[in-house]
Amino acid sequence: MCGGIVGEILRDTCRSYNFSSESWTENINQTMLNKRDGSAATVSKKHGLIITGGKDGTHYLTSVEKFDGNSFKELDEMLEARQDHCQVQVFNSFPSNKINYSFREKYSTIPRSTTTSSW
Repeated sequence: MCGGIVGEILRDTCRSYNFSSESWTENINQTMLNKRDGSAATVSKKHGLIITGGKDGTHYLTSVEKFDGNSFKELDEMLEARQDHCQVQVFNSFPSNKINYSFREKYSTIPRSTTTSSW
């Protein structure tokens, strides 16, 4: 769980849930690149945690970042700002000359091009 508003404070930290101890831990040493509320996230074995969009308190965000277990890194921006949206991993196999869906993980509501490395 990353970002959000606690009280009136916009957060850039993430919390992880430990199923063994049934408790939440705040990861204060690894903060997102952007404070966000209303963002969406998906977990991928290949890329780690992918976080898209949201709102930084003033502006709707097009930014995308990933957490690989060690640090947050910026990815290419989405074409449109999104808040209160969802992400779905899609594993499909239909042909396209612009987008390769062949058993690759795709994120967000806008497909990411494999030829241009952009959304």
